[in-house]
Amino acid sequence: MENKESHFTEEELANIVAYGEVLRDIHKRLISEGWTIKDGVFTTPDGVSYTKGTMVQYHEDQKKKAELQSTQRPQNG
Repeated sequence: MENKESHFTEEELANIVAYGEVLRDIHKRLISEGWTIKDGVFTTPDGVSYTKGTMVQYHEDQKKKAELQSTQRPQNG
């Protein structure tokens, strides 16, 4: 029988587990907000779909949306 040494330290394994829990929480939050995730495609509650390769575009769309909303808000005077 060969020696089955772990390739990771206990601390590294604990960090991997913690990272997985963070990703699970993100997944749960997206689902609770109405997103769907299927076959690597993320679809917003309003029906716009993004893949891993186009997720940068999602962030750009969100920035533009925020800028547009900030210019449409009435100024308190």
